[in-house]
Amino acid sequence: MLRYNLLKIFWLFLLISVFSCHDNEEATQIEDVIDPPKIVISTDHFCTLKDENGLDLVIKSAAFAGKTWQASVDGNLLVQGKQISKYNEPLEVTDQNGFSSKVFLSGKENDVNYQNLGIFTQYQNYSFISDQTNTISLGGDLKLELEENNYNFDGVGYSGEVVAKTLMTNMSNSNHINALPHVRIGKSTSGNLGYLNMLKTFYISIQSKNSQNLTANLNLIGNHLLDNGVQKLWFFDQDKAVWLEHQYKMVDGKAQFSHNKSGFYCTAEWLPGAYFSGYCHVGDLPLANLKLKFSNINSQFDINTSNKGNWTTYLPLNTEIIVEIQSTCGKIKDINFTTSNVTNFIDSEIKVSASDFVLIN
Repeated sequence: MLRYNLLKIFWLFLLISVFSCHDNEEATQIEDVIDPPKIVISTDHFCTLKDENGLDLVIKSAAFAGKTWQASVDGNLLVQGKQISKYNEPLEVTDQNGFSSKVFLSGKENDVNYQNLGIFTQYQNYSFISDQTNTISLGGDLKLELEENNYNFDGVGYSGEVVAKTLMTNMSNSNHINALPHVRIGKSTSGNLGYLNMLKTFYISIQSKNSQNLTANLNLIGNHLLDNGVQKLWFFDQDKAVWLEHQYKMVDGKAQFSHNKSGFYCTAEWLPGAYFSGYCHVGDLPLANLKLKFSNINSQFDINTSNKGNWTTYLPLNTEIIVEIQSTCGKIKDINFTTSNVTNFIDSEIKVSASDFVLIN
């Protein structure tokens, strides 16, 4: 684990404006990692749940930190974690309709972290015979081709009915982005960890009619950009809470890859990244549950400040970031800053450009 403090060197922004709601100040620090972080903390998470259309869902229960938790009467959830991972701790949430999904929580220690969770509930289901070639639309001109006689169960060829379940996400839709795994760390085949700037994302599950998981070789067709030398194919490993680079080969414009497990895939550019942390406050008063909307290049996501005004998230280095600060009464301000590069010195304090910003009434 490599950890770095972002020293205060200069004010990046000093903006004096009159806002209808409140003022806030933020300070940040960063930390870099050489493997998926295993920092152990104790903290609480307060969770709400929405579907991919932004509609509120009622949480019924959840499995978290080795326990089963029941939601409140209004369908929200408060879970308490002792000796849990600071980053990407799994939570299995079940809504009022019995639909379950695994999500991942990150937060600050000894605090109450506000988590606005999202899940996908609407999948496309296809059924066909294994000796048929089938092409499934993933949205736009992107398609997934499943060749005939190309299925295995436990290493043995399978023939019969095949059931495929898919979905294609819209990366310009904030609700779709929120329903994806809240993890942006990708591990390359060389073992390097970095930030994934996602372009296309989709889900695929292939099973027999008896719900047995099947493996197959698949072809990704269309504007996947996997032939440009920048975009790579990635698969989200729920057990490791990280996106793993997935091997493929280009044949006649098709990206051919092996499908071994149900889950999310994405095409993304790998960028060096680090965890950024900070806090928002007015004087000595923390600003709790304040929405921070981060966007860079072609990706975006939202996080909320904790009960103590803290926040933490993973960002690409050397990248201009736009942060839209929002409160319950609407947008406060857009802040632009550039993440600074980190020189890898183990346990060393380094001087980099500050990304402090202040909003004063």
